[in-house]
Amino acid sequence: MPNEVGLSPQDDVEVVLGRAPVGSCVIISSGEYRRGIRVVKPLTLLGDGFGEVTVGNGGIDIATEATLRGLHLVGRDGSSTVNVRRSGSIRLEECEIESSFSNACCLSISGGHSDIRNCVFKGGKTGIRIEKGAADALVRDCSFLKQDSHGVVIHSSKVRIMDCRITGVTGGQLGASIYIEDCSPELIQCDVRDGICVGISVHGNAARPNIARCTVRGSDGISFIGGSTGTVEDCTFEGRGAWGVYIGNGCHALIARCQISDYIIGIQEPTISTGNFIQSASTTIEKCSITRSAATGISIMNTAPVIVDCTITDNYRGIGIEGSGTPTIASCRIDANEDGNVSRRNKDKGRWEEIWAGHH
Repeated sequence: MPNEVGLSPQDDVEVVLGRAPVGSCVIISSGEYRRGIRVVKPLTLLGDGFGEVTVGNGGIDIATEATLRGLHLVGRDGSSTVNVRRSGSIRLEECEIESSFSNACCLSISGGHSDIRNCVFKGGKTGIRIEKGAADALVRDCSFLKQDSHGVVIHSSKVRIMDCRITGVTGGQLGASIYIEDCSPELIQCDVRDGICVGISVHGNAARPNIARCTVRGSDGISFIGGSTGTVEDCTFEGRGAWGVYIGNGCHALIARCQISDYIIGIQEPTISTGNFIQSASTTIEKCSITRSAATGISIMNTAPVIVDCTITDNYRGIGIEGSGTPTIASCRIDANEDGNVSRRNKDKGRWEEIWAGHH
């Protein structure tokens, strides 16, 4: 059995942890630790079950292997509530981690191995930020609540985010519930809801995420920007936003077996956008259902995407083509769209003209 060591706010934290043998369990009493807690040897930090542990002056700073379990941590300064350095690794279980500052992270990971399960992250600028130097990270069955900018920020490829719930991120135009930049993580069966920002944002030439069985409701869906690419499979994107899927200049993606519905706002000319907005020549949309878009189900501008085995119904316009767009459309059901099933915008006449009216 490992040694048990008690730590209270009245103690000299550095002295108590310095005397604790390697591998000890440190029982942390509730209260305020104004000078923070720095872990420089392998330890397990356990909550005493009686309330919040408030940390200042850098929060809990992990410089080696550490396990945190059953803690309710609240950060009281502008640094991360928990910070894992490049030399550190963390196992985090059944913890509730908050930040009281809009410019701080609940958890920042710069290196090592991270295994994070059954935790709740509240407030702050970002719930979890995983930097490029992180060796690998698994985040599973966690909840993220009301961050000011991002629920999860990912800069490292060896990352899996599974079975997580991200609710109420208030990031606006610059935010995202999940932000991915120049890396190739996996997002599996995550639920993103009611953010005032895009649900999933993918940036950079090196970004190639695999996104499967995820749901985004109540905000813009997913965007690919800055030369990024990726695979989106078996996902649901549902309503109250400008677009379900946005694929920007120089980007491409495979969008397969997804349900996309109830997007209502177009973007000003020439980028008309709703259910899907495509500016890429290398995008494939297959076996998707795209319905109830207020402007256009799939909007194509000067590109040649492949659209196969899709159902595109009950939109204002089914497929809208602009400029030199030349899509390949095969084995699709395209009908019951109010202003035409497949239409091309005639700039000379200033109107849309239907070029195909029935099933395709």
